[in-house]
Amino acid sequence: IQEHCNSDELFNYAESNSVKTHLLRDIRKNKKAPVKILEDIITKNKSKKVILSFDMDAVQMAYAPGVSAPQADGFTASEFLEFCDLSGKSSNVISIGFFEVAPNLDCADMTSKLAATGLYRFCMEYSRRKK
Repeated sequence: IQEHCNSDELFNYAESNSVKTHLLRDIRKNKKAPVKILEDIITKNKSKKVILSFDMDAVQMAYAPGVSAPQADGFTASEFLEFCDLSGKSSNVISIGFFEVAPNLDCADMTSKLAATGLYRFCMEYSRRKK
């Protein structure tokens, strides 16, 4: 989450409902790669099934311009694709979704292609899971 994109009211609501949030600036300061932080979150409780949703406006607008709220800072395309690979490999991830894609705002279908590549990478890693 980026602070400038969300109101104090939303942060207070999340906190009052025991929703753990991670600020992008804190992720950037952490010595762990963003994909490692996601891995820690996913594997925290292996007995729970995980449904992941990725808002494409969390990716830098240089890589994902076709969103309703483009951001100068955010995850890189490579980081996003690493998230997709990890999600496909993780046995407790049962579903993934990509949201906030706005094709009418896209430039040369960059965002749609990135989301499609992410879905492909998730499916490829999912298909390699041990049954």
